[in-house]
Amino acid sequence: MERGNKKEWWSKYKTRYFVCMAVITCLLAYILKDNYEFIANVFLGVALSVFAGLILGVYIDVPNMVKNYKDTMLNILTSNEYLRELDTSRLAQLRESTTSILYSVPNNYEPGLILLDKEICSLLTHPYYDWYRQTIVCEKADEDGNVLKHVEVDYGIKSPNNDSNVVFNEDIGVRIFTHKVQGRNQDELVTIKQLSYKVDGGEWVYLKKGDFVNFVEKCDYKKDNTYPLCITISSNKDRFVPIIKSFKQSLEVKISYDTIIAAMDKTFCKRLRHPTKSFILNYSVKDTTQKLHGELLGTLVDVSDFSIIGNETNTVFLESRKWMLPKNGAVIMIM
Repeated sequence: MERGNKKEWWSKYKTRYFVCMAVITCLLAYILKDNYEFIANVFLGVALSVFAGLILGVYIDVPNMVKNYKDTMLNILTSNEYLRELDTSRLAQLRESTTSILYSVPNNYEPGLILLDKEICSLLTHPYYDWYRQTIVCEKADEDGNVLKHVEVDYGIKSPNNDSNVVFNEDIGVRIFTHKVQGRNQDELVTIKQLSYKVDGGEWVYLKKGDFVNFVEKCDYKKDNTYPLCITISSNKDRFVPIIKSFKQSLEVKISYDTIIAAMDKTFCKRLRHPTKSFILNYSVKDTTQKLHGELLGTLVDVSDFSIIGNETNTVFLESRKWMLPKNGAVIMIM
């Protein structure tokens, strides 16, 4: 018998071998007990020791016990029951560690992609737009070619989960980047007509003109000074104080305002603040001789996921039927 076969045979039949030896030793002790009591007691002790060793080996197999304990602990630690016991921060740490291990070994993935995964997953803890609707109608403001825009915004924000203990804060004001308009005061460039909100399915609250003022910030000091002015809505006339509303489950907002845009500004860009489940933008100009062209800016949006109706006419309707990420949105160009 070859050496390898001997090892396999011994591993398979060693328990039976020791059982047979123990039985034979017990028989010898029984035969010799009358004439050779001392020798019989020795044989009996050896047999009992063998049986005890077999019992310990079978039922208290230390290496197998350690392996079984390790397997059991791994099953517990990777089970859904254990994961449900962890708090949010521990789960986030576990996910990051798992992602790092999964994509670092053995292929050594680009670290920037792993960081991108972390940023995407972090959106699960922030509110999202259940819907976002914006309608803009443009008309001639004066003989200098400046444009008056009538803007209506309607959106609903929801909590990402049903945890009623988490409170979210949202700035419900508007932020408009624009050019200076010759012959117009900066305070005249934006006029809020209506600003209302509803928290957690409650009653609608309508803010009055005295509840907010236009706050003009110069953007010249910024790196990208394409638009030198940033007009926001503030609850304080002396310094910028955003209009923050708190909610636990949902927040609905309706805004209506007019804004005057310089004649030189031929583009409109809308970027979303939160992940958005449904997005619609309706943009039109009253002058039928002007033509518009619109495009959606969506990171994961494919052609089949959105509709663009009316390109090269004076009315463009854009709709996305797929989730859009923060900073996604749309751009409209006056041709």
